[in-house]
Amino acid sequence: MLRSLQNSVLPLIQEVCKKIQAKPAQSLLSKVWTFGTRSLRLVLTKEQWERLPSYFEVPDGLSMAQAQAIRASTTLAPERKDYLDRALLTQPPTWRVCRVKFREDGILLPFGASRKELDTPNPATLAAFGPLLKRKTENPSATMVALFLNAVHEVYSPLDYLSSIHSDMERLRSYISVTRDVVQDGSRFNPELIKFMSAQVLVREFDELFSRFKCECRLDEISKATGLRMRSKNMIVQPWPMRLKKNATQREFNVLLASGHNGSERYVEWENAV
Repeated sequence: MLRSLQNSVLPLIQEVCKKIQAKPAQSLLSKVWTFGTRSLRLVLTKEQWERLPSYFEVPDGLSMAQAQAIRASTTLAPERKDYLDRALLTQPPTWRVCRVKFREDGILLPFGASRKELDTPNPATLAAFGPLLKRKTENPSATMVALFLNAVHEVYSPLDYLSSIHSDMERLRSYISVTRDVVQDGSRFNPELIKFMSAQVLVREFDELFSRFKCECRLDEISKATGLRMRSKNMIVQPWPMRLKKNATQREFNVLLASGHNGSERYVEWENAV
C-alpha cells in the first residue's frame, strides 16, 4: 500500500513542490488534478505543500516493532484498562475478539487473514489544512461540520438526573434490567450492574442540554463574531445520528449499547454568514 502511494501519489505532490519553490512560505497555493471526468482540488500553504512528501516516507530509525509499541501505548494503555473492559462488557463475545485484535495491530482485514506482508509502519496519518470556509457567493454549499462528543455531559447536573430518573428508568427497563440478586448484592463492580448503569445514557434526552451548552459557551455570539452562522437545520449529517430512536427495537438498543456510542454525539454545521 505504501509503495503504491509512493509510486502514484507522491510524484504528483513533488511536481507541485518544484513549481512553487519561489513562492512565499505562507501563501495559499492550489492544484487541480483531473482523472477522467472527475477532479480534485487541494489548497495548502507553500509550507504545507513542502511538508506533504514527508508523510509518504517512514521516519528514519522507526521499526515496525517501535511503531506498534507507540500505537499500543494508546490503544492498549495499561492505565486505561478499566475503560476498555467496560466497553467490551457491553459487546457480544465475537465483537470483543475482533475489537481487541484491531487494537493490537491496527490492520483492517478479515479476522483470519495473514498480516505477514504488512510489515511497514504507516506514515500517511495526516490531516491537510485547507482554506477558511468560503463565502456563500463563492460556494453556497460550503459547510464546516463539527462534532461535540462531551457537550451535553459537561452541563448535565445532579438536578437533571433527579428530574428525569423516573422516566429514564421506565424506558430503560423495557430494554434491560438487573436481577434482584444483583441489587441485593450491593457491589458496584458487578458486571450486570455496570452494564445496566452504562445503558442509562442511551435513553436520556439531549436537546435541552445542548441548548444549555450553546448558551453557556455563547456559541451563537462566537459564530457571529467570526462571520459564521450555525445552521438551524443540518443539511449534511443528522444532529444526533447515534441517538436511540423512539420505539427502537431491542436489536437497535443492543447494537447501540455494544457500539461504544451513547447517542449524545452532536453534529453542528456552520456556514458563512455572507
